[in-house]
Amino acid sequence: FLEYQKYLIEISNYSRSGIEALLNIKQIDPECDFQFEVPIHVSEKYELIGSIDCIVKTKLGMMIFDFKRSGASIPSFSGWKEFSKIQLWFYANYGGIKAEEIACLGYFNLSDIENSLIIPTSTDIYSELNGVIGSKVVKKEYPFLDLMKEFEEFCHDKICEIKEEIDFNPNPQSNSVCTYCSVSKICNRGDLNDRT
Repeated sequence: FLEYQKYLIEISNYSRSGIEALLNIKQIDPECDFQFEVPIHVSEKYELIGSIDCIVKTKLGMMIFDFKRSGASIPSFSGWKEFSKIQLWFYANYGGIKAEEIACLGYFNLSDIENSLIIPTSTDIYSELNGVIGSKVVKKEYPFLDLMKEFEEFCHDKICEIKEEIDFNPNPQSNSVCTYCSVSKICNRGDLNDRT
């Protein structure tokens, strides 16, 4: 019973912070529309399965958000631009939304909303979002549409690599990933001390 209560409190707190952050978007557009668990658009090239945590349709454009329990899996802005974490790029490319319609992408850190990563697609959008959502909004110019095209190529190359792969040997990005892996005790990954 105590474990149940603990998890219920955790879920309530995380939900509350996420809902409050999303409701702040109504300050920008009172008529905005929230959609949750939106299925990934299946392209003609690949069979893709998944769903986007939240899409918000606003007068500024579409906002794509992923909810995270903590900041551990949220990349830095530069890491995001370099495709070190691809979830938002994947959503933006395969979510059935035209790149030109996307106003921002973001990871909401539900345990600490102020340390979320909200990335507007233009400086105009930054001006609208800054100080409203309750978290930091990235104020850096970057070629969003060019990066969308680069990600499409990156994704295509990765999918081709996977299709050609015969042996799927474990190759985690960092040692810390193995801590969360359910097969870490029996995995033949070798000595991870050599990995960075």
